[in-house]
Amino acid sequence: SSPGFPVKGRPFQCTTKIWTGNTATCWIPSVAGTQFSVHWRCVNPQDASSGHVFIDGNDVASAIIRPGAYNPVLRSGAKTKDGLRPFTFAKLNLTDNERLANPRDPTLMDIGSIELRLTYVRLGPPVKFEGYETKNRGLVHERAKKMGAHYTAYGKATELPKSRAVSTAPLDPGNPGPHVRFIFRYRSLEVLQAQGIVPLPQKKRPAEEEEEAATQGTLVSSDPDDGGEPGGSNVHDREGVPNLPRKKRPRRLSSGSPENDENMVVSTAASDDGMTAARKMPLFMEDDEDNEGQSIPALNSCQQKRGSWAESRCRFEGC
Repeated sequence: SSPGFPVKGRPFQCTTKIWTGNTATCWIPSVAGTQFSVHWRCVNPQDASSGHVFIDGNDVASAIIRPGAYNPVLRSGAKTKDGLRPFTFAKLNLTDNERLANPRDPTLMDIGSIELRLTYVRLGPPVKFEGYETKNRGLVHERAKKMGAHYTAYGKATELPKSRAVSTAPLDPGNPGPHVRFIFRYRSLEVLQAQGIVPLPQKKRPAEEEEEAATQGTLVSSDPDDGGEPGGSNVHDREGVPNLPRKKRPRRLSSGSPENDENMVVSTAASDDGMTAARKMPLFMEDDEDNEGQSIPALNSCQQKRGSWAESRCRFEGC
């Protein structure tokens, strides 16, 4: 099944995964012009939880998982008053003119990050959904050292049915959260390789190249789903996208606290096409739609158990 775009995604491997307290961080390659979405679910949803998606430091989406709701939720764009504006990786526009861009702009620190903040909440009555404010970033000064960096732009709005919203307050006012944070830092593959985060591809000897070519030929001829068919799992648009390393089996991450490492799975996927304490309710407005009418295929990567949260997924999709 397709999660809202006509190209099926493939599991996308995180690089340099780190747990610090209740925060998991990893790095992922981004491709300018590629749309993406974020989805997550809870393994054992005994209490309601709120998820907020922060992109480049801005709160641009939210969702509620109710007690007993095992289905994942998905956010593929910002819901504005004009409709859904899809998340899209884009190249920064640089300038050396300080009158046009401040080289010391503090908001530049958050560029290149997708953060999911998860919090246990109490649900209140329904409220009006106001929509999110979005604005594409303008020029960035060269001295900000953002050469080759990407940011998230917001595509043209598409009409959506009227969204529901619900008020929330922290489940425990003494511990308002967020209780778990997932941070995906995105850069172009070339930048990640230059920074030593992603290893450079190793050159193969001619004999190895011939053997691999023969193996790939056998796979192509025997797999009816390969070669770009709509149902295939290996649909590629390789223009401008270097080959990534072969996917490895998921590795266990360590937070240094084995007793806390329960029930958490973190994963990402890419397309081959290109709260303060509450005293009364309502306190927060939360988007109460689950998956924007889209189904979400199962993905497996980067397993990590922690608390009762189950999966945080960034999914990169091409139209």
